[in-house]
Amino acid sequence: MMKLASSILWFLWGATAFASLDCPLQGNVVLTDGFSLSQVMNTEEQTVTVQLTYQGQGWIGMGFGTGMLNTVAVIGFPDENPALYTLGGYDRASVTELDDQSALRDRDFTQTETESILTFTLSLTENVGINLMAGEETSIIAAFGMSNTLDYHSFRTVQRVFFTECAGGMPTDSMATPAPVAGEDSMPSVESPVEAPVEAPVAAPVSAPVASDSAPAEGVISIGNGATLFTEANEEQGTIFFEIVYEGQGWIGFGVSPGQTMAGSEVIIGVPGSAVGPTNPGKYVLSSQSLAGVTLLPSEQQTLIDATIEQNETHTVLRYSKLMEEDGEFSLSADEPNPFVFATGISNALGNHNQRFTFSASVGGSASGFSSEPRRELWAAHGALMTIAWGILVPLAISCSLLRDLIPGPEGLWFRLHQFLNSLAITFTIVGFAIAVYAINDQSEGEPEHFDDSPKHKLIGLIIFILAVVQGLIAAFRPHLPKADKNEENVEQPKEKSTLRFIWEIKHRVVGFTLLGLSWYNVDSGLKLFADLFQEDDMGIVFWVVVGVISGLAILLFAFTKLRKSGD
Repeated sequence: MMKLASSILWFLWGATAFASLDCPLQGNVVLTDGFSLSQVMNTEEQTVTVQLTYQGQGWIGMGFGTGMLNTVAVIGFPDENPALYTLGGYDRASVTELDDQSALRDRDFTQTETESILTFTLSLTENVGINLMAGEETSIIAAFGMSNTLDYHSFRTVQRVFFTECAGGMPTDSMATPAPVAGEDSMPSVESPVEAPVEAPVAAPVSAPVASDSAPAEGVISIGNGATLFTEANEEQGTIFFEIVYEGQGWIGFGVSPGQTMAGSEVIIGVPGSAVGPTNPGKYVLSSQSLAGVTLLPSEQQTLIDATIEQNETHTVLRYSKLMEEDGEFSLSADEPNPFVFATGISNALGNHNQRFTFSASVGGSASGFSSEPRRELWAAHGALMTIAWGILVPLAISCSLLRDLIPGPEGLWFRLHQFLNSLAITFTIVGFAIAVYAINDQSEGEPEHFDDSPKHKLIGLIIFILAVVQGLIAAFRPHLPKADKNEENVEQPKEKSTLRFIWEIKHRVVGFTLLGLSWYNVDSGLKLFADLFQEDDMGIVFWVVVGVISGLAILLFAFTKLRKSGD
């Protein structure tokens, strides 16, 4: 009975609200999952009627323009008549209700447990800064709130819409099946919207929402788990406005990262719970991943405009405008993609983060190249394995071969040591290579670039990996010395060797020393990359000291044995 009574009331309201209008609402435009728009323009009465339906509970707003600033919007929420507002800024205090509401007619906001509906008719003859033409694209901005209190929006989009013309009768152009006046179950669901014929004009989105698991779209960019970014440039003032909405409670950090890492970045950090002031949100530089490396810039560089950090029970929002060009700071571009870094905290206290990402994004556009911050433990393990393999194990293996006459023990011990050390080095190389591949996958989104030539370290690493595995396999299936020689590895009888064995030995030495040279170069470059990435000391000097001691001793002892033999 309640449902029947509700349906009758909805019908009576719809019949009253649109009794003077013979133009049914047209064109169900899906703005995002669970948020749709229907509209019609009455050219005879010079009015436009709009209905916005949100599958949830929250305030709803719609304006005419491409951005929030200086836009006239109709906003509706429970227990209040929808009204015209001017949006002078990005905070609640800048949303001002107009004194003259005469342009707004037949306005209504209704809500059930699952649905919120804003409906209004707007006169086009009143001077409220709106210029609409039937059949032409009009930019609209639409949003719905996190709650029924006019405050943070949980979604915002800018789209271009064709308003359908109606001259007092049925629409002049063939449109979709008319969307009924608001009522329980009266609007089609997002899963099954009313479909328009091919001839019908459709909305051309400018900035689609990113409130789901779909790929980031233009305008509103998904930048993390439960976080979105909105940007808008004001080239006259030389500023860019940033708004980061995080579905959670914790500090927010966002800024420019030319190196696509935390270390070396310039960021703005907002700490909820602390008083908003000149340094909260404030500008910081990051010299490392630890809290000790987070340094607040001097007061003369705290030049953010209208910076706020706000929080309710479910969301945290960081807003600010920043000059694109500032002395001693990284520049921002209104036209080209900018390299950004983003993080949120595990709590409101500035400390450990629960997520961090780097990416490139254009202002008011889309983002690409999402990458989480490199994990130090993975790259440290990769570097340690490669350094031990090629800085210690392989030089010792070569030393065993060169100094076979000085190694005590049973005959052939030098070869078993040579074989064991090389096998261990190849094992370390395979494991270290696998860790590097995993680390790149871990910090990359989409198709990671494992072996591009920037830096060359990755490409050379691939070459070393392939050569090392091939060298090990060929060594395992090497041509043997003549069976008459009891010591299979005695190379004191070169005349006894087959041609294949001779060629193999030449190849073994050439590839071995080539591998050693490439690996020494790559270990050194890798240690430099690690130091730059995590703002730590370059351990290259330690590596070269170890390599120098092992190699130097081996060469001196080898020379000594040759001199002793020649003396005999």
